[in-house]
Amino acid sequence: MSQQFENVTCTRCGGTGKYSWNRIELDRCRKCTGCGWCFTKRGQAAWEYYLASQNVLASELEAGMFIWDTIKNNRWVRIESVKASEAIWNDRAIPTMEIKTSRGTHCIFQENTVRAIKNEEQRKQQMIEAFEYQATLTKTGKPAK
Repeated sequence: MSQQFENVTCTRCGGTGKYSWNRIELDRCRKCTGCGWCFTKRGQAAWEYYLASQNVLASELEAGMFIWDTIKNNRWVRIESVKASEAIWNDRAIPTMEIKTSRGTHCIFQENTVRAIKNEEQRKQQMIEAFEYQATLTKTGKPAK
């Protein structure tokens, strides 16, 4: 897709992704986290709309769907199996879901939301809808009246 969420060159680092040095982040710019660009308010609102469209309750996950794996390399991984289980916490049984992927097993509370999609076509459709939503926003990131 050639269309992008609206963004601008970072005003802090001038697009280099580097700023002043410190021991924790070295010379990575804190405003753009080193990528050299930032969303505009309109682009940020559309990005958040896109992410919200992928929120699924853990209890609704099924084998064959894809979840966004933030633990290892930030990428989509296919769910191989889903099993309801319980975790004991403070002497209480809490309903959880064991989600097995090719990259490991995740244990998630059933009422938590997870970034998930059924397939690539659904992801593309969500992206199109987010771009359409972005087109309806003002520069302040609010819907036009």
